[in-house]
Amino acid sequence: MEFLVLFLIALAGLVMHWFKRWLRTQTANNFLDYMKVNPKHSISSVTTVFAAIVTMQSTGLLDLSPMVIANAFLAGYGIDSMVNKG
Repeated sequence: MEFLVLFLIALAGLVMHWFKRWLRTQTANNFLDYMKVNPKHSISSVTTVFAAIVTMQSTGLLDLSPMVIANAFLAGYGIDSMVNKG
């Protein structure tokens, strides 16, 4: 259960990266179009986020403490920032 919650929090970080780009007018696309512009980058971004959460789970530190939640969110945000150039 914690895995799913943290994965959704990481995806929220990914969405917030799009939102930041949208606010700065770096993209005029809505979120779905942003993800469709370059599907290879989007798939890489989501799968890398998934791998980050799997790595967090493998360490055994998968409680829902504020520090773990922040790490999951920042993983989603940072990974999308690095990988998805939509």
